Amino acid sequence: MKEIINTIIVLIAITVLSSGTVFAYNSNQVAKVSMVEGTYMPGSAFFQLSGGQCGWYKWLPHGDTEEKRLINVKTIYSSLMTALVSGRSVRVYTSPIPNSDQCSVEYIHFL
Repeated sequence: MKEIINTIIVLIAITVLSSGTVFAYNSNQVAKVSMVEGTYMPGSAFFQLSGGQCGWYKWLPHGDTEEKRLINVKTIYSSLMTALVSGRSVRVYTSPIPNSDQCSVEYIHFL
């Protein structure tokens, strides 16, 4: 019985581990913020990176209520402005937006 349970656990582990990548982004990069666009606030934050792979990077707010989404995008916007002024780098995890020069930012780390 113990062998059967161990075999089942191994099969489940193999199935889970071989099921493919679960990340929601296509690429990541480290660069400095070169411009922050405030026109689309508070709905989203657009910014550019020096030497970036995309023309524009778009942060879409996260949160389960409108209030939380507004707080989220304002927080990211102010953090991007801080990175711009201080010259600090960011790491962004992105997915391309079809038929545009934009990338959707899934995650951002301020370095």
